[in-house]
Amino acid sequence: MDIFAPAALVVLTLIGLAAAVVTYRWGLFRGIGVAAVCSLLLPTWLKATAFGISADLRVCVSIAAIFAATLFRPQYLFNRLVLADILIAFLCVWQAFSEWNATGSAVEPFLLSYGFWILPYLVGRCSARSVDDLRWLGYCVIGVCGVFAIAGLVENTVGTDLFETVFGTKPGLQFHTKKAMRWGFIRCEGPYTHPIFFGTVNMLLLPWSVWLASLTTEKRAFAVAGTGSAVVATVNSISRGPALGVLIAFLTATLVRFRKTSIALTTIGFLGAIVLLARPEYLKDATTWFAEASGERERPVAFDGELQENSSSLSRLLIVEHYWKSVTHAGIIGYGMTATDMFPPNVPHIPFDQVTRKQFPIVDNTYVLLALRGGWLLCLGFVLLLVTAMFQFYGLEKQEPSLKVLCRMMIGAMCAFALVVFTVYPDFDFMFVFLWTVGISSIRLEQDDATQ
Repeated sequence: MDIFAPAALVVLTLIGLAAAVVTYRWGLFRGIGVAAVCSLLLPTWLKATAFGISADLRVCVSIAAIFAATLFRPQYLFNRLVLADILIAFLCVWQAFSEWNATGSAVEPFLLSYGFWILPYLVGRCSARSVDDLRWLGYCVIGVCGVFAIAGLVENTVGTDLFETVFGTKPGLQFHTKKAMRWGFIRCEGPYTHPIFFGTVNMLLLPWSVWLASLTTEKRAFAVAGTGSAVVATVNSISRGPALGVLIAFLTATLVRFRKTSIALTTIGFLGAIVLLARPEYLKDATTWFAEASGERERPVAFDGELQENSSSLSRLLIVEHYWKSVTHAGIIGYGMTATDMFPPNVPHIPFDQVTRKQFPIVDNTYVLLALRGGWLLCLGFVLLLVTAMFQFYGLEKQEPSLKVLCRMMIGAMCAFALVVFTVYPDFDFMFVFLWTVGISSIRLEQDDATQ
């Protein structure tokens, strides 16, 4: 698609003007935060191309934001080094190194890795410097979720995709129908390219409105409506993972308050995971029951010459089972980006015949795909980044008690995200929002807004 789509240019211009006004009136970092959140309204199927590399319009906004921060406030970009900084740098470098090891190419893989891992994280790190900045971000998020909820309700009731109406027809994905349906309802995609991406983004944005709704202010009703909008938008995706993730986020946030209960439940969960690893048939039986209860269509698929029942839910387990040999042979370096950016991935030791590869092409598991792309180290780095974000939000709560609800909900959202990505590959549509959120966990709050 062409970056010069009129509606996209109008929205980009409005985002730039809004960021400029906010920066002039309240400071650079607040302006960057407003621009980053508003850019989530830009459709990800619109691309800008430079030097042979295509990027969605959120990346264009992010590049402009980081350029401004580097030019006017370089001393605040990394005014302290935190563990997430190191992990993000490692993920970028290691992914690029893996591609260099596989193909011999270095410059383009590094630029792509920088845009995927570092850029959204850095924008998040520069999106706030005070509690007031975070409140501004929260109200902007509520506005975005409100647009998402309205667009989802219109599509579910009238059948009109507002984002396609405004920005132009969305190109169909290779392995997905034009409009996915479930239980007789349209699965809404918003400005993204798949319903589960849309649902995951709204799940990650939910903590902001919950936090603002917990504050005693004159805008509380607005924040409560924002919470409802985030939940409605998530449900409109008709994606079970993100919808379940909303419940997990609330439950985890509640449990974080009770330390002893949290430790006990974490221990039980850890022991349960060990049991499932030792007896995987328990998990398979539970997943089969869930698939049948959801009315999923089952179809036989051949693996190593043996027919097995497969469905949308069961495929998530079969991916781990049947790609395990490929993962173990990937070692610590992996097969690179080029081999794993296509579906089915061009990696060895896949027990599918050519027919089955076409029926079962997508690696719908972030952990497995990252392990194939950059080996065990890339996957481990991603897991450590998730855990680090939780601990950093916990530390942010200790630093500023007024952020208690936000930080606890963010910890819950990170836990939910860790489970959701077990069912979907790491597409940049939602990874942008995840990495931006991790960047928020790394900010250093300043008491004096004049530093901005």
